[in-house]
Amino acid sequence: MLLQCFRWTAVDMGCRRWHSVQVRFIQLSLCAALFLSACATSEEPAGGEPTPSPQSDVVDGGSEDVVDEDISPVSDATVDVIAGDVTGDDADTLDVWPDVDSAVSAEAVALADNELWTKTISAMDPWWGEDAAEELCEPEDYGPETTPIGMLFDIDTSFCGYITIGQPLLAEVPVGETFRVKLVQYAQTESEGPYLLAIAIGEPAVTIWEMTIEVPSDFQVVDQTWTAARTYLADEPVYFHLSNHGENTWSFVNLTLEPAAE
Repeated sequence: MLLQCFRWTAVDMGCRRWHSVQVRFIQLSLCAALFLSACATSEEPAGGEPTPSPQSDVVDGGSEDVVDEDISPVSDATVDVIAGDVTGDDADTLDVWPDVDSAVSAEAVALADNELWTKTISAMDPWWGEDAAEELCEPEDYGPETTPIGMLFDIDTSFCGYITIGQPLLAEVPVGETFRVKLVQYAQTESEGPYLLAIAIGEPAVTIWEMTIEVPSDFQVVDQTWTAARTYLADEPVYFHLSNHGENTWSFVNLTLEPAAE
């Protein structure tokens, strides 16, 4: 357990994590308590030589930035605020996860795959502006992550504040049908707002949904639906955009075509 605590600390300091500040504090406090307990109860062998400690290596796999020059733009909305839960009695599973399932229901159709998102080059980015280059997120700031609630696409804005990602639309969306998007946002207490979230589809890209978030803002799960203004064909480029002037973590959960109301 003590080694697990040190692994938490090393990974949290070197990688983008989904943990809130409060949970990191709990983890570090736990590590300190276990370390002091281990020191107090350790005994030296009869020969006076200290007992060697086992070694543990932390391996960072890294990440790559993939730019698809063929990607072109994609993206209308209810907001539910759901508190995060500290799950697991064992410290190995201590974490904060939102009450949301990334799985697509049997009746719905997935329109995006969180493992296929790639950063969009400026020439194809419908939100690109003069200040975008200075705030642009780098490969270490974003990427797909396997979590207890499924595969999410995480964006950590600790060291950046602008990103647009894109991929081909996975299925056709007929005019009049319902889009649904789910996103997770951690609490924001001090930074410059408002923040912009947006989705666009097509070439040229046309914004089909956007949302601004004022600061301060509580932890929330954004779950919104809107009606398709036209028929969107499979393989049209779809884009997700985030402008965030402050340290925070965002997770794109999914974009789906919802079944028609009966």
